[in-house]
Amino acid sequence: MKLNLERAKLALSEKRYEEAAKLLEEVVAAEPDNTDALRYLGLAQMGLKDFKAAEQSFAQALAKKPSWTNCRLDHVWALVELKRPDAALAELESVLAAEPENARGLYLKGQALLLKNDYAAAATAFQNAASLDPAIAQECMVYLGVCQDRLGQTDLAREALLNAQALDPASAMGQTASAYLERLEKGAKPEKVKRVEGSLAVLYQSDSNVATVADERMLPEDISHKADSRTVVLASVLGRPLLTDFWTTEARYTFYSSRHFKEDNYNLLVHQGALGGSYQTKVRQRPLTLRIQGLYQWAGLGEDYEYYSTIWRVRPAFYLQETDRWLTEFSYYVESETFEDPGGGDLDRDNRADQILLAQYLGFLDNRAVLKLAGRFIYEDANGRDYDASRMAGMAELRLPLWPKARALAGFEYEYRDYFNNRGKRRDEILIYSARLEQEIIKHLTLYGDANFNDYNSTLSGFDYDRNIYTVGLIAWY
Repeated sequence: MKLNLERAKLALSEKRYEEAAKLLEEVVAAEPDNTDALRYLGLAQMGLKDFKAAEQSFAQALAKKPSWTNCRLDHVWALVELKRPDAALAELESVLAAEPENARGLYLKGQALLLKNDYAAAATAFQNAASLDPAIAQECMVYLGVCQDRLGQTDLAREALLNAQALDPASAMGQTASAYLERLEKGAKPEKVKRVEGSLAVLYQSDSNVATVADERMLPEDISHKADSRTVVLASVLGRPLLTDFWTTEARYTFYSSRHFKEDNYNLLVHQGALGGSYQTKVRQRPLTLRIQGLYQWAGLGEDYEYYSTIWRVRPAFYLQETDRWLTEFSYYVESETFEDPGGGDLDRDNRADQILLAQYLGFLDNRAVLKLAGRFIYEDANGRDYDASRMAGMAELRLPLWPKARALAGFEYEYRDYFNNRGKRRDEILIYSARLEQEIIKHLTLYGDANFNDYNSTLSGFDYDRNIYTVGLIAWY
């Protein structure tokens, strides 16, 4: 077993992690109390990116030898890679209490604090580590620059990155520092934002129950109970006249047109214009984006697209980046909706609505996959008491990468509507299941398909129905 241990050490030094792991597993199986073998096995597993197994190997070694500082720091490293900063910091507390100038411990403390978005404390840890150990100084200075940039201390970030670059410009960390410096010098955003964007979708839809819905919130009071197919053209143009690191203004125009093969009375035309802006700042070192948008929408219905309805809406929203993989959205809107033929008396559908929405976005697979969980409440004050309503909804949506240049989405939404002044004591429950697939064919051209299954359950039989919509088409975008 001693020979296997030495062979494993050699394999580790040459980064042959799989070979080292196999040899060390044999040693541990034969000598379960061999703490050296357990630690080296953990290091091999770290090299293989099997962080969970590595954490367990280090923990087993520490259970037999609790005072082993290097192994404890290895264990902290694994906890950091597993995105468990609280556990890592708890374990570091005893190490740094005994050795306050342990450079590796301070570096790992900085990494754990960085995961918690505590950029000020992380910067201090990286700075102290850099001053104690020249071997890790360059990496520490890069992370110091990152922390200072996120704190809005651009000049200090530039100085730290220049120091890191000067230590060894050709190294991987030196190149990282150079790239970050280039972004700072240009004042560019981490993600490129275009001044002008546009898209054009040409779609075919099959609808099992055609209804008059110009917007997801419009009341589908005219339900045909007839199946039909339609062609849809959807175009959108977005411009950003002002685009800086902090301020952005936006103007968007959206055009929607549908033509049914049979039910011409349900052809729909929508013109929608929106003006808005955003401001980016930080709250407790967390990126915060403030947005506001004003929207006007005109809808026409029927074979000749005669005027059907108008919407005015104002929507402020807040987006807080809790971590690199966790975003919180909170928004409110107030909206006024008027119809050409709203009905009279208690059946007048013209209304004002207020909505509050809270959403959480959780990133996975390096943020290529996103889970959205959201809840919303809408209060509708209609001119006719039959349409006064409170609406509560919860939804879940998962976006996933598939094969190259393909994305999928699956979603579920539940909504409860209480028409609290309705003479027929109307209550609705709506369940919506959705799935979508997008495949980029060539640059700027995507094949699109989706399916939506809608189950409307109402205490009034006229509003109790199912509606399934299938869509396929092409989307060109810029």
